[in-house]
Amino acid sequence: MLVVLLAGTSAAAQELAAPAVEGQGVAIAPDRKAELHVGIEAGAGLDTNPYSTPLSRNVFAGDLTARLRPSASVDYPGSLLAFKGEGALEYGFLPGILGNANTQQFLLYQSLLSGDLEVNRDGMFRFAVGDSFSWNSDPGNLAIGSVYNRIQNQMRAGVGVKPGGGALTFKLGYSFDFAKFLDVEGNNNLVRTGQLDSMLHSLALRADYKFLPRTGGFLALSGGWTSYPFDAAGVNDQAFPVNAQLGVQGQIFAKVGGLASVGYSNPLVLDQGAIATGALIGVVGQAELRWQPSLSTTLGGGFRREFSPTPLYQYVGNNRFYVSLSQVLGGRFHLSANSGYSILEFGEEQTELSTATTEGFLRLDGHLDVSAALAYYITDWLAVGINDKLDWRVTNAAAPAGDNYGFVRNQTLVTLAAKY
Repeated sequence: MLVVLLAGTSAAAQELAAPAVEGQGVAIAPDRKAELHVGIEAGAGLDTNPYSTPLSRNVFAGDLTARLRPSASVDYPGSLLAFKGEGALEYGFLPGILGNANTQQFLLYQSLLSGDLEVNRDGMFRFAVGDSFSWNSDPGNLAIGSVYNRIQNQMRAGVGVKPGGGALTFKLGYSFDFAKFLDVEGNNNLVRTGQLDSMLHSLALRADYKFLPRTGGFLALSGGWTSYPFDAAGVNDQAFPVNAQLGVQGQIFAKVGGLASVGYSNPLVLDQGAIATGALIGVVGQAELRWQPSLSTTLGGGFRREFSPTPLYQYVGNNRFYVSLSQVLGGRFHLSANSGYSILEFGEEQTELSTATTEGFLRLDGHLDVSAALAYYITDWLAVGINDKLDWRVTNAAAPAGDNYGFVRNQTLVTLAAKY
């Protein structure tokens, strides 16, 4: 049975979240402008529900977990030619020793390979290209004992124009996102028939005008095309998402900054040639405040509303409230905490996955996520820490057999990070 919690969630594999460290690096150019950094992160702890098993099953599906993440990066911040590249491979396993052998997995990984090249960064005209590739295999939203194995790639290119003194800037960017899920276990119809695979072409234009030294306004416009080229059953509908927002951001007072924007967004899903989302109330935007009462303390919070196409449900709307805290304690300790609550509005269900839409109701989810981390910096390149991440989902969606898709998951890790 598939536990469909795909869109707008953090229910998929949780990251290692080790402390952020940065060493001096190894110079690979005579002027030290180009540096090579190598790092290693590790963590071990308990994941109470790595497969997001529904609460309605009334079973404990937790397990011990361990992760190891080596990485390397190159940074050349030149004004005429700048480059930044990164590669990482996170390996993890679940030994299946807490009374449930179904959780046993010894080949879990998250990988990343990315690079960005920018030409004439400080000039009137600039150009940038980049690519990010990842291949991940981790427990997430499938039935207990299953994993997602997926390939994702993003190609991007853009141009920037900064006329005159730089108060006004324009950026035009194009990106191509591709996601392919692999049926490595041979037992999941949605993966095998390509119903989760997608492609997204998007074009975005942004104009910024700085009317105060640390405050400015912006206009952001974007449009795209989402398709599902490997959907053998023809379940998913193509979409042409559009978005327009007008806003202002920057410093309000000496210790208070923020952002405010409002606009319109619509995934423009086409169902048999007609726009299925024409009646959608597409008001979107964001409001955020940040307060820094001292150099060691930062508080923030806000609200964001957005829409995007998604497999199986046409689209998902995310109404998210969030708060954050960053606190330095005694110079070497760093405490951080983040929390958010998302109200997720799903479009019409495209296949008989649950009873939410077959009973005449659109799917509606509430998702609470809370994370906290305490790090101790031994040096600027070596740190230890402990972090905890909680996900709690409530939903009106249930499987035809009766299992509600709501779940609770908590992961606690003791971590180590070193980077030179």
